[in-house]
Amino acid sequence: MKENKFLKLAKTLDKQELKAFHKYLNGLYGKQEKMILLFSYFLARLKKDEVVLPTEKFFQTNFFDKPQSAKVIGNLFADLYKYLEEFLRWQKINAEANNYVKDKLQIEIFKERKLDDWFYSKIEKTTIKIEAAPKDMHSFLKLFELKYAAYFKFSTEKQRQGIMKLLSEGLLNLDSFYIAAKLKYALEIKSITNSNQIDTIDNWLIDYILKQYWQKVEEDAYLSVYHLMFQLVDNKSDSKYFHLKNEFLNRRYFFSTEDQFIILMALLNFITQKIRAGGLEFRKEALELYKIGVEDKTIIINNEIGAVLFFNIINVACVMNEIKWAEQFLENYSIYLNNKDKTEIKKLAKGIIYFEKKEFDEVLVQLRDIRFKNIFYETRARVLIIRSLIEQAVDKAIIRAECDAFSQSLRRNELLADTLLIAYKNFVRLTRMIFVNTKTTKEQLVNFLINEKLFVYKIWLQKKVDNFKEHSYSIGMPFIYILNF
Repeated sequence: MKENKFLKLAKTLDKQELKAFHKYLNGLYGKQEKMILLFSYFLARLKKDEVVLPTEKFFQTNFFDKPQSAKVIGNLFADLYKYLEEFLRWQKINAEANNYVKDKLQIEIFKERKLDDWFYSKIEKTTIKIEAAPKDMHSFLKLFELKYAAYFKFSTEKQRQGIMKLLSEGLLNLDSFYIAAKLKYALEIKSITNSNQIDTIDNWLIDYILKQYWQKVEEDAYLSVYHLMFQLVDNKSDSKYFHLKNEFLNRRYFFSTEDQFIILMALLNFITQKIRAGGLEFRKEALELYKIGVEDKTIIINNEIGAVLFFNIINVACVMNEIKWAEQFLENYSIYLNNKDKTEIKKLAKGIIYFEKKEFDEVLVQLRDIRFKNIFYETRARVLIIRSLIEQAVDKAIIRAECDAFSQSLRRNELLADTLLIAYKNFVRLTRMIFVNTKTTKEQLVNFLINEKLFVYKIWLQKKVDNFKEHSYSIGMPFIYILNF
């Protein structure tokens, strides 16, 4: 028998959830003995993540008095899947005190049962909860839905007298949602593409929205911050950055966790561009924001930290000589990495930290024997190995062999973006020129750095060029770097 929908979903439950589901089944569906017995069989195995679906013969021998068709067995699993879905919905609805879905369902129940006083009271209480809770763009839509529900339920003359106020507030909520959604998604497009590539109609529409609703955008705390982010992406001015940063630091708990993450990433993306352009003083800004994101756990989305973000935090901490903080971050927050890549990411992160501690042998111990499945981690590891060998002043033949192997790997690669591939290739070419070729001049190195804009570890390479002595193998002092990805 192939793995079915129930087992696939059940494998996502932790031990406490499995225990709660078992209790849920017994409480509501205890009379379905065969189904309960079937789940009990899998319960211990699911907890140990050792589930193997038995054969039909196994089920016939252990669960039935006489042979049964595959359809009968399938129906038992179908029931289990249906009840597991039901359990997860129930758990989701009841997970939080401020759960809008639960409140909305309760409002509909009071409306259907014509309990008008309860209906209006619940709408009022839910409105107060939404207005007091951290904001996201859906807050405006929720408030509109509540006004909409109340508008179509007026039953007395006194209630009708408030109709204009209700309609006016509902339209304002709907306008705010529209503005928020347009700004938010346009901002995402501008952040991941060249701003000139955005559809001209979108630009025209956003300009129209901002002119039409200027006062509302400026007066609303949520909309004004998104407008600031939009301006930052457009203008890239330091003053806009510091304005947005101050708004974020002073009012970040006003926003939902998702919106805090979006604002934080907008600030950090600006900082990254400044650092790549030579504004090294912004590294301190980066570390400050990363520490806030770590302390507030803003960087954790859906109980996970992205690998790129994880590496950037480690790198910036090392750049600022906060090695112990980087080690503590690695120890405490690696649990939030994706399980599939966790081992590779931790090994590479440890390698980065060992490099900054100048423990180059340990870098090689961490990275030499691991076979990276992810090309993005493999390329980072290869560069780190080459740099560690250089810092150890090994024979140039070893460096040549490593560079050759890396070049071959890059030629076979079809996954890296073109700009990143060029940056790695330029790293290898300049490394060969400095440490392998015997006829390289300093002028050639300087010209190569000037003419080829894309490099990884450009600051480290720049230091090596500055310390270069013609016709000699001069290593120079190691230099703290920041990843240019």
